[in-house]
Amino acid sequence: MSIKANQLEAILEELRVNQPDAMDHLRVFAEDHPNRPDAWAHYAWNLFYRGYGEETYKASKRLIRLTPKNADALQLHSRACFRIGLVKEGSRSLQRAAAVASEPFPYRIEWIETCLREGKPFSALSQYLRLRMQWIRGWRFPRGLGRGILIHAILTMFAKLLLLSSVRDAVFGRLYAYYVQKKRWNRAYILVRCAVGKPDLHSVWPERIADALYHKRDFFSPAFEEEITWRAVALRKGTPHAIERYARANLHAGYSTVAVKILDQNPPQTFAGMETYAHALAACGRYDEAETFYAKLGENDPIHFANAGIACLFAKEYLRAQMHFDDALRMNPSHPIAAFLQRAADLHMRKEPFDARQLDAILRDLSKKHGWRDRISQFRENWEPETERLLQTNRYRIVACPLCSSPRFQPTYLDPVPKWVRGRCEDCGFLFANPQPLPETLGDLYMNEESQGSALQRFFRKSLNELLSQSPEEVGKLFEIKERFWTPEFSLPSFEAERGKDRGMLDIGCSVGTNLYQYHCRGWRTCGIDLDGNAVAVAQSHGLDARVATIEDADFPVQSFDLILMMDVIEHVPDPLSVLRKLHGLLKPGGILKVKNPCAESVIHYHYGPQWISSDTHLIHFSRHHLTDTFERFGFEIIATRSYLEANKIAHTYDGWRRLSVTPLFDPLVVNLDVGDTITVLGRKR
Repeated sequence: MSIKANQLEAILEELRVNQPDAMDHLRVFAEDHPNRPDAWAHYAWNLFYRGYGEETYKASKRLIRLTPKNADALQLHSRACFRIGLVKEGSRSLQRAAAVASEPFPYRIEWIETCLREGKPFSALSQYLRLRMQWIRGWRFPRGLGRGILIHAILTMFAKLLLLSSVRDAVFGRLYAYYVQKKRWNRAYILVRCAVGKPDLHSVWPERIADALYHKRDFFSPAFEEEITWRAVALRKGTPHAIERYARANLHAGYSTVAVKILDQNPPQTFAGMETYAHALAACGRYDEAETFYAKLGENDPIHFANAGIACLFAKEYLRAQMHFDDALRMNPSHPIAAFLQRAADLHMRKEPFDARQLDAILRDLSKKHGWRDRISQFRENWEPETERLLQTNRYRIVACPLCSSPRFQPTYLDPVPKWVRGRCEDCGFLFANPQPLPETLGDLYMNEESQGSALQRFFRKSLNELLSQSPEEVGKLFEIKERFWTPEFSLPSFEAERGKDRGMLDIGCSVGTNLYQYHCRGWRTCGIDLDGNAVAVAQSHGLDARVATIEDADFPVQSFDLILMMDVIEHVPDPLSVLRKLHGLLKPGGILKVKNPCAESVIHYHYGPQWISSDTHLIHFSRHHLTDTFERFGFEIIATRSYLEANKIAHTYDGWRRLSVTPLFDPLVVNLDVGDTITVLGRKR
């Protein structure tokens, strides 16, 4: 079987939608093109993420022969070596990756962690000290990482001194219990992963390692595969309920078929196991069986009656769906998901046409009826001390509504991450934080050590490195596929043809320059601005035009850009109206402004409450109608709006959200209805 060279994009698209033969197609493509490093890179990484050890090792070895100085290829080879037990060869590859990388920090950190994992605390300490003594441009140590490495190494040395496993288990068991009680899951993971020698030799430790991974999971580096590995070890040790937790780990990693197969053969006995089974059945399209399980679970939690109704919607059993939504509302008359979907299902049964704006209006009506905006009303009695606490730092100020300038503010809830007071304008309903940081202190939110070492920053850098490892032509083609969400009448290629060769793009909040590089590969003249000086330095090191500035400070000529991006940025801006006014002036006539931000009035927002996309940098939150009305107010024609669902994905990763269990079917349903909790608006300057 031979596949033409120009079909790589199609194969990658097959992989993204989990086509069953996609890996075979990719393997054949790589074998037919033995000198194409991009093909072998895609093949090797996909093998690795699917758990193939020996095959990944062979493919990565082929890859580093083609690109011997590619740090990502060497890193992949080291991970493949560790997976099959070739520790020395893996360590050498990781050291080489750190030596050739333009940003060696993550590779050196991984090397330190490898030393600790293999019981070499002295090597880890020496590497750590060398790293501390060197200045690495674009990186800072994340807060607590150095302390964690030191504790890690000391505990490993201490474990070596405790020769009796019973004494070792008792000592570290007490420490583990302390960290669990304090919910310090990173410390718990450090303790159980490396401080007890070989954890797979002890019956209790594999389960504890997997639990620590589950609770410390991060959205941008969730470590699904590692959790699955340790759940499998615990399963072999016969740990109670290990089979159900193993199935849950596979479900969260996206392997719903595996989870269903496990629980088909081993019927679940606990509530959590039945919940996992129902979610896996729904994800595999077995809607009738999923409905049965959800209905049983609904006797204890109304969300599962709503889940049963959603399963019926996919099975096109609308009357049964209405019955389940009624059951959920009998248990909780103001349940956001059940109330909203009951109205949507009723419209569908009556065959009345509806669009996203009508559904948003329904959601606003339901919110007023059930008081969803104010359902945390007990906070109002305690908001003044919280406001006073912020004001006493002399770094915050009371603000008026950013949209209508009204001083009438109704506090609604306390954001659990930054401990900010969030509420709505009593006149226009706009959601914002109040008090807010002073303008001169905003940069501190992005330049602290915790922000610099965050998983989001690592994700941005990894994404850019993956793009740089591909040819510009391939990057441009894949980017066109990704940008297909522009309307059929208004696609990216047609807009490029309309604007000609001298077309300019400005990315506000460009970070390390991922978007800049993708548009550059398609022939755009690109420029980006960001408050994060370290991220801008990374972008500049790759030849991209990036600057440390705010849009208010940036000195760009009027009408100098054809396209301006604000992706997940406008919610960080204290004065959105002045920003949009300036952007309108910077665009050429007919130019496009593309804005993406969390949507404040969404059913998932009302469901999750204060924990919805909690952030210590989000100052304001637009809803769909607030954002589109503001666009039109400044002279933009709305070309398209599109919503996505992000919070439900994050719910699989953050501890406080897991109890709010929503069926996997909710994601595609909300996207199809176009009522997600993240909205993108495309506006054209008139």
